[in-house]
Amino acid sequence: METIETRRHLFREQVDRLTTFSLDYVRRHRQDVRAIDRQRDNLLQAITACGEYLGDWPRAAQIALGLEEYMLRRGRWRSWAGYLEHIGQAIAEWPDRRLEGEIWHALGNAYCGSGEWEAALRAHQRAIESFRRAGDLQGIAHALFDLGRVHWFRGAWREAVRCYRRADAYARSLPHDRFFRARVANVMGLVYWRRGQWRRAARWFRRALRLCPGGIEYARNRSRMMSNLALALTDLGRWEEAERWYRAALASSERVSDVTGQAYTWGDLSELYRRWGRLDEAEVCLKQADALWEEAEDAAGRADYAEHRGRLHADRGEMERALRWLKRALARWEMLGNLQKQAELQTLLAELTVKWGDHREAEEWMERAHALARQLGRRDLLVRLHGLKVLATPPGHPLRRAGAWAQVVASALPAFLNDGTRRALSDVLRRARSKG
Repeated sequence: METIETRRHLFREQVDRLTTFSLDYVRRHRQDVRAIDRQRDNLLQAITACGEYLGDWPRAAQIALGLEEYMLRRGRWRSWAGYLEHIGQAIAEWPDRRLEGEIWHALGNAYCGSGEWEAALRAHQRAIESFRRAGDLQGIAHALFDLGRVHWFRGAWREAVRCYRRADAYARSLPHDRFFRARVANVMGLVYWRRGQWRRAARWFRRALRLCPGGIEYARNRSRMMSNLALALTDLGRWEEAERWYRAALASSERVSDVTGQAYTWGDLSELYRRWGRLDEAEVCLKQADALWEEAEDAAGRADYAEHRGRLHADRGEMERALRWLKRALARWEMLGNLQKQAELQTLLAELTVKWGDHREAEEWMERAHALARQLGRRDLLVRLHGLKVLATPPGHPLRRAGAWAQVVASALPAFLNDGTRRALSDVLRRARSKG
């Protein structure tokens, strides 16, 4: 007659076989996301069996870390965070601090993807502490890097740069790692792009692509770098070159089934076509992005999509639809706590409501946007907002108009070397000339 211990032993053997198979399967099919799709439930069951039923949380953690790249590519942020949180709490009682750090690092990335910034910050800080206790300099560098990414998504650029520089300082004490240096160059490019320093951003993105290895295991990162370079080229008005980079990024993302990467790139390509005046092609791109976002749990991505959709409706003169989508985007960025995006969207809403003659609503948006732009030091937005006052000044008030122009110049001069500020000033001058 079987004893409980015998049954437990047999169950452990079964779980061990399943676990060995699962880990080997993930390694062999790492780049074939659709193959892992077919085994995902078995892999998740193996995690549960190791942890919940056998109490072998280190083994459960190893399976989870093997599955992490797949879950992030598929954009399964929230559901994945639940597994990692449970493992992280349980593994704290085990002595392996490095493994604990890897779990909290993975959890920070999952929370970042779902837009839960505070939870992501706490997870990354806990990962850094675990790596420090383990004496793992590489772990600290990578956790600092992803901590910076959380700050970047929140719009806290100074904090992001501080983390990236600390990560780079740790990386310099490690063996030569071109890939990590490429990732640092890429995120530095993103910071400069967001600051309106587009030429400088393009140089960082090109440097990232030069440093990034060419193997299939780096294809997801290379495609993101290509798409980021296209962002800077779009803002610089080099549209044909930007289109080529976007198409290359899409091909690369599709080869490795990077759903969120494809979705972001389709949305950004739609913005290129919109600014180029190719509105029908922009619409096609947004339909592609929308279909992909249906599969993902990326809160920032949905906000990004809503903004692209609103801008396209605005260019088509569809006022009600444009305002509805842009206000939806603003509400999502407010929920995510990104002040930079809030200021940008409030300024855009002010411009559109002025254009469509709703001056009362425009004044409300201008007041909100001006306060936030001053708080953030966004000279480009201040130029655009004071430019609206120039355009809104009725005929017969030359002194008021002159005062508005003085505010435009005063806002632009301290940041005249900034590409975004110069573009804003150029747009104000063009609109003023067209109004006569």
